[in-house]
This record gives sequence, C-alpha cells and structure tokens, in this order.
Amino acid sequence: MAATSQFAGSRAYAQALLDAAEAAGGLEAAREAGAALGAVAAAWRADRRMRSFFLAATVAAQSKREAYDRFRTTLPLLVANFISLLARKGRLELLPKVADQAEQLLDERLGRVPVTVSTALPMAAEHMARWGKLVEKATGKQPVLKNVVNPALVAGALIRVGDWLADGSVQTKLARLYDKIVEQATRSTG
Repeated sequence: MAATSQFAGSRAYAQALLDAAEAAGGLEAAREAGAALGAVAAAWRADRRMRSFFLAATVAAQSKREAYDRFRTTLPLLVANFISLLARKGRLELLPKVADQAEQLLDERLGRVPVTVSTALPMAAEHMARWGKLVEKATGKQPVLKNVVNPALVAGALIRVGDWLADGSVQTKLARLYDKIVEQATRSTG
C-alpha cells in the first residue's frame, strides 16, 4: 500500500512541476525542467554521500539551505525551488521516483514512446535507427531509443516499446522448442 501511495505522490509532484513549467514557458520549459530534474535524480541515485547529506538529521539546516541556494545557480529556478519544496515537505527521498514520473509524463505530452532493444552485443547505430523508424511507423510516436547489452541473451533481441514486449531471443526460441519436444514426447508415450 505504501508503494502505491508513493507512486501516486510522485506522479502528483511530477505533474505539478511540469504544469508549472509549461505555464511559465510552454512545452520547451517543461522539457528543460524534466531534464534538469532527471540530472539531479541521476546524481542522487549515483552519489550515496549526496543522499546522506540531504537526508541526515545530523547535518545542520543552514548547511542544507546553502546547498539548496547553490542549486539555484545551476538549475532552472523552478526546479531548484521544487527540490527545496520536496525537502521542506520531508519528501526528498521521492526525488528519483518524481523524476521517473516526470519523464513518463513528458513522453505522453510530447508524443514520445520509450523503446529498449536488449541484445547480447551493442547494436550498431544504423540498426537502432532502423528500429526507430519501424516503431515510429507502427505507433505514430517519436521513439526514444536505448540499447541495453545483456550477454545472457546470446543472440536475438528483446524489444520493449512502452509496456509491450517482443521476445525474439534465441533463449526463448530454444525454450519453446524444448517445450514442444517434451509435449510431443509426452503425447507419444501417453
């Protein structure tokens, strides 16, 4: 239940930030706010010391305020104020989830669809571009492509377009073949 309320809270915060940015400067401002929030969230995820500093009760409030003031010199003011708001509300730990939700909301607003192509080896840029054109033709949306290397796949690919997954991996094909062989063997002995 707590995870659901965190999701709802994260989405509401993301919606509020993007709405405020869009009201102030249109979709481009919302895109910039989402990108800036995403960059802070990436640093938050990667840097344990950063998380510890901002979440620790032992760090003086004045030190944290000074850090938030430095955000104002490097981030769009709306995003810096938003991060300060999360801190005042005691919701700073939601920062990565809010950034993820903001990215999803921006994708919806901008007509983009995330596309992940998982392969055993890095995929050549021209092959990724070909996948992008196919997805755009099929969905009518701008694909945001990402290649994930997963050596366990051996060959073939897993393609995720939004929530839809196509499994063209050799691993899955072999598993299906194995199931068919077992099924046929069971029928012939039964």
